[in-house]
Amino acid sequence: MRNPKTILINAFLILLPFAAFGDTVVLKSGKTIEANLIEQTDEKIKLNINGVPITYYIDEINTINGNKVAVAKTIEGESNIKEFISRVNSAYYNLKKESLKGFKCEVTILSDIMRQTQNTIVSKYGANSKEAKALDSVKYFLIFDENGNHKVEYTPYEKTGNTAFDHDNEKIIQSGQGMIASFCSGWKPFVFNAIFGEASTINKIKETENGFEIAYKNNGLDGTMILNKDFSATQNVLMAGEQTVTSVYKFIQTPKGFLLRDAGMHTAEIKVTFMIEYQIIDGLELLKQVTSRTEDNNHEAAFTYNFSNYELKRR
Repeated sequence: MRNPKTILINAFLILLPFAAFGDTVVLKSGKTIEANLIEQTDEKIKLNINGVPITYYIDEINTINGNKVAVAKTIEGESNIKEFISRVNSAYYNLKKESLKGFKCEVTILSDIMRQTQNTIVSKYGANSKEAKALDSVKYFLIFDENGNHKVEYTPYEKTGNTAFDHDNEKIIQSGQGMIASFCSGWKPFVFNAIFGEASTINKIKETENGFEIAYKNNGLDGTMILNKDFSATQNVLMAGEQTVTSVYKFIQTPKGFLLRDAGMHTAEIKVTFMIEYQIIDGLELLKQVTSRTEDNNHEAAFTYNFSNYELKRR
């Protein structure tokens, strides 16, 4: 005959995993549930009740472990979303709102890499050589049109006749063109165009404890932007195929809205940061200097872009 104590102990051990509840959930109905919380999102939680996962939605719950549960509010309805997005766009300093139709300016690029390249060319060919003059003669121009499109042009490159040099130099010039254009792609939604323009489709706007979370689609890409309660953006996550691109922002407050000051972007492979300085021309906050730093697993590089000789088109 089995010892009754042994039977009791075995039964206790069997029931122990289900009795060791670590969380207390109080529903709005007044019911209290003691169970292990195994999953929690903004919309629901999942409890382990006697080994069975049970789902409860946030709007059913009053407290979790004594903490009041706040239901995330969403902004719905076409007119409400349109009004909200209008308020967000209006919170930022915008050159179009200041009657700027477009502009053209000259951009110079400075970097240690370019200085080293120049020194190498001068050392190899001489300071007065056609190769040294060819490298110094190229100028970049940034152009914004009235539709908010931008492009980077450069003065025609006059070949030196040195095939290897001309090939390498043209690649350097095109690389500079691409770097300027890339920066402007991230800068213009905050300063020249609206953050959420005609190309953006708003999927969901959720009010959070600290601000807002906006899920959107832009040019076929899914994104999520995080805003503070004052509508200043702190983070943007964009899904580009299998790659996630995360951007972070810092703004300065001007009498006419938030003005982008610092920005950073990173993926799994690369990190890029920008520090932006402005100059006032004809009453407008325009780019003066941008300092960029790029880091990846193999190296890092710093570039400075100087903007000058503006030609403005006013409305």
